[in-house]
Amino acid sequence: SNVVYVSLEQFSEQRKLEEDQFYRQLAQMIFERLKLEIPVELSSSPQELFQMIPYTTLLFDEFNYIGRQFPPFFHQLREGVERCRFAVVLADRVHPSEYMDSAFSPWNVGSQIQLRDLTESQMWQIMSLVAADWAITFDDENAVCAEFYKQTHAHPYLTQKLGDVALKLVRGRGDSTLSPRDVTEAANQVVCSSDSNMRTIINYTKDLSSRQEKLLTEVV
Repeated sequence: SNVVYVSLEQFSEQRKLEEDQFYRQLAQMIFERLKLEIPVELSSSPQELFQMIPYTTLLFDEFNYIGRQFPPFFHQLREGVERCRFAVVLADRVHPSEYMDSAFSPWNVGSQIQLRDLTESQMWQIMSLVAADWAITFDDENAVCAEFYKQTHAHPYLTQKLGDVALKLVRGRGDSTLSPRDVTEAANQVVCSSDSNMRTIINYTKDLSSRQEKLLTEVV
């Protein structure tokens, strides 16, 4: 398939650029990189652009330069991806939620996300590398690994999130040793935090009937 790389930094200097002008300039750039004939009427939204070009993986770099300048762009990208099944990759310096309604999870930018859980040994290998990089030791390696696995079942996102919180706990008390109790405390913080993905799940469970809640608990 086609792949197009677009650095959005160049739009940062065009402060008076109207939104429809931005979309048209962006469309022209993509048509040129695909070596396609530029139509007389260029698109004025990502959805229209996706309908005018062949399937393409779009790599947007320096998204932060236009994220706040054109807030609807993020939502329109998501709608375009869902309708046309395009692949879009955003490289940015901030979290995607900075550009969108906090009630929505940023993961929804993809129509489908496939991410297999790690094995326990893979999780432990990654943890060991990260611990060495951050000069962290474990007071009981087997117990710490077992507690991580108990809390996340080696789900990549949850493991990363839990490890990040646990590391902050250790650093916060001026220590360099991670214990199973730290992992448990970090897990409690993750569940009760303002993390958008966890909050979405928590808010959903509030509206469940007792039967639905029991079923969800068994699944989780």
